Amino acid sequence: MKRVFCDNFEKFLVDELGLKKNKYDEFLKEYRVTLGEKYSSANNFELKDNILRKIYRKLWEVMGIKKLARGAISVQPDVGIFLYIFTQLTKPKVVVETGTFAGYSAVHFSAAMKKNGFGKVITTDINPNAGWGIPKKLLNDNIEFHASQEPLSLLSTITPKNFDLFFHDSDHSYENVKNELKIVLPKIASKGILISHDSCRRTQSGPFKAFSELDDWHVFFIDSDNDQGTVLAVKDFDYLKKGILANN
Repeated sequence: MKRVFCDNFEKFLVDELGLKKNKYDEFLKEYRVTLGEKYSSANNFELKDNILRKIYRKLWEVMGIKKLARGAISVQPDVGIFLYIFTQLTKPKVVVETGTFAGYSAVHFSAAMKKNGFGKVITTDINPNAGWGIPKKLLNDNIEFHASQEPLSLLSTITPKNFDLFFHDSDHSYENVKNELKIVLPKIASKGILISHDSCRRTQSGPFKAFSELDDWHVFFIDSDNDQGTVLAVKDFDYLKKGILANN
């Protein structure tokens, strides 16, 4: 199985998956019109008030999660753009996400699904007040939010069979990523896709290690604008590439 390292998302989509550069540019232009002004910066998207961050840190402390994120906790702008484009290309019916926080990534999945004409995001968090950046109309439309301080039990309960895409962005410890994968792997569709934020190569983060151990999966490690990185895994690479090429 492949283990590939990519410098950025554009190179992954164009060089590895075969999306034409002009088509990528069209998606990027569309993104700027659809979401760019409002969600171009995760730091602007999050509330300026630090109260909610303090709540998260207290929850993480209670739950024994010692490695706390620094700076912006939402996905970076380049990751949001990638999720928006990739969702349009792969057309998942159901995305399951762990780690809602403000809702930055969920909104990008949602917007792309609206372009597709179908799809639902099931997003989970330990904080019942998470998702404050998600417009209420989306919560009543194609985003389904759940919260629990027993996140693994919640994930097991809400994850449907044969869902299409899993996005991990919760507790990035190796143990938690492995536990989440144990839950979702038996339920994900045979052509399903796994993605994780914060898969830093330099620090050998939990997502990096856990995804590196996936047998019979093609794994792509993609560098982000900062040092955090994103990792994507797919079993049937030829099927994925064929679907991407159909968009050219």
